[in-house]
Amino acid sequence: MKGGDALRISACYIVKDEAATLPRSLASLGRVPDEIIVVDTGSTDGTPELAAQAGARVYHYAWQDDFAAARNYALAQATGDWIIFLDADEYFAMPLLRREVERVLARTQADALFVRMRNIVGAEARIIAEVWSDLRIMRNRPDIRYVGRIHEQLALLPAVAAEPGEPMAELRLERAPASWLLLHTGYDPRFASRKDGRNLRLLQAEIAEKGHLPQYDYYLADCYFGLGDYAAAAKAAQAFIESPVRMVGGGVHVYHMLLESLRQLGGREQQMLFWAERAIAAFPQLPEFYAEKGMTLCALGRLPEARQALIAALERYEQTAMSPGEGRYFLAEQAGMVAARLGEIMHILHDEQEAARWFDQAEQYAPASAWVQRARQRWEQQGMAERRER
Repeated sequence: MKGGDALRISACYIVKDEAATLPRSLASLGRVPDEIIVVDTGSTDGTPELAAQAGARVYHYAWQDDFAAARNYALAQATGDWIIFLDADEYFAMPLLRREVERVLARTQADALFVRMRNIVGAEARIIAEVWSDLRIMRNRPDIRYVGRIHEQLALLPAVAAEPGEPMAELRLERAPASWLLLHTGYDPRFASRKDGRNLRLLQAEIAEKGHLPQYDYYLADCYFGLGDYAAAAKAAQAFIESPVRMVGGGVHVYHMLLESLRQLGGREQQMLFWAERAIAAFPQLPEFYAEKGMTLCALGRLPEARQALIAALERYEQTAMSPGEGRYFLAEQAGMVAARLGEIMHILHDEQEAARWFDQAEQYAPASAWVQRARQRWEQQGMAERRER
């Protein structure tokens, strides 16, 4: 760790039983932090000892079913000018460089920075989504604190002398450099249902305490979706979309949850088409919702329209693949599946030349995709069978 620099940087964590993930997260910080604050909420697996061995100051905190309270306790221990606040299951893909971090933080006028994040699962680190995360880097000021028992958000608190009812000021926000890429392993299906059950319990407790606010529907949809209650997830997601509240960086995710919930419920193609078109209107630059529309039109047998929508999805994928946007669920594997589906459509429409082009394109997008390989094999086998019949 470094000392004596004009700009001091703290790293903060709240943890419980994170011995398997915390060392990797700490290592990814490189030599950036001047101090590391680890607040342990009851580990039994040696996490506090591992943190101390890494040079962290470890604090023990009695868990109160309130994530914001635990995070704010960690913030209160930090002495840096800036704070990097990570979860133990998050780590930077490439270790941060002190000089670059200093340069960015010295120049910004923001109060807090979003960080680009990829959600990955499995030993092969398969990417399931790419988003701009919740705020992970913030100035160390007493008026910047977390609010919310669950799905806590960073907020700029009103001054003590503020008049009653005075609206809360807003944080000045910017994006960190895209190269500061965080990898998040917390969606591992082995642990997801347990976390979603806990989150739903805490969220319901907060609703009972404060009343039902529109933003709670966003988080309810997330919990119900993770627990496989797709009817409840769809209902909550729709309620949030119809509300006036907008979640920074969350619009793509809530439409994704709604559409996937309707798919899981089955027989909801007309509803899916309606919401896919709503999502396209909200995010016309993103490929995923054109793909959703095209796949739904396939299910409805409207193949020429499906072809048009799926081509639009791939055109936008080509335009946005290298530029991180608000959220991203349409990655190389999804592009391969869409191209293969276009091959299947053109086979049905008796244009084998175009079908071949699309299957070739599918393999270029996702050469390791078993779904793409099976689709191509089916097409080739169907072609051989049809030639024998002729």
